[in-house]
Amino acid sequence: MIKESDIKTIFEIINQENPLRFYQKPGRPKFVQGSKSDILKWPKSLCIKCNSTLTQPFDRSWSIMSAHLQKLCAGSGHPTRVSMARLFQGQYRKHTVNCQLYWIKHLGCAMNHPDVLGRGDEHRDDSVKPENSNAIQEVSNSFANSLIHSLGRKDVYLRFAYANKIGTHKNVGSSNLGCVYDKTNRKLIVASIIQYLGGFAVNVLYIREGYYNPAMKGAWNPLESAQDITFHTF
Repeated sequence: MIKESDIKTIFEIINQENPLRFYQKPGRPKFVQGSKSDILKWPKSLCIKCNSTLTQPFDRSWSIMSAHLQKLCAGSGHPTRVSMARLFQGQYRKHTVNCQLYWIKHLGCAMNHPDVLGRGDEHRDDSVKPENSNAIQEVSNSFANSLIHSLGRKDVYLRFAYANKIGTHKNVGSSNLGCVYDKTNRKLIVASIIQYLGGFAVNVLYIREGYYNPAMKGAWNPLESAQDITFHTF
């Protein structure tokens, strides 16, 4: 669920003396003693080849972008706009598409979670039910094709916000997957998940082409506006 490099950047030291407290449900936490713990990963919905070779460029680009945003969050000023052209310089188009593909992989993993497809003990969100699994799977399959061919998408947007700290504690985690459907056509039209990464949060939005959602306003899509990202409140 959380990229290892993000965990290392945010928490620096994780061991038996300094474990992370992982809350999946209300109640007692599970203690995580390393950034490679399986509890921090999605179930294996990608084959080993794709997850280690094909998507490595996406992971590397996001690691650069994430480290830059974490550095900005640690500073005294929080800019509302951040230049991707300045960060990635002459290769900003390639890297920004890679960053989008990193989050497409993340959203696809959320869609393929056993709970989402009705194979688990509980559902991730009230909007996600077994009868909608075909609509979710259709979009998830199209995501896989984008990853295989390294193709950016016009229907996936990213929104960024500075995260509010709870006391002095740093927090990472993911929201439930939320979905909206066109019941007439039995199509998934919106899928959304938020990941909290210490100093900032990322909202990943799939919005089916031909549909409008207010969250699109000011959202970032590298095929439309690769040079700058804008920080929002959500």
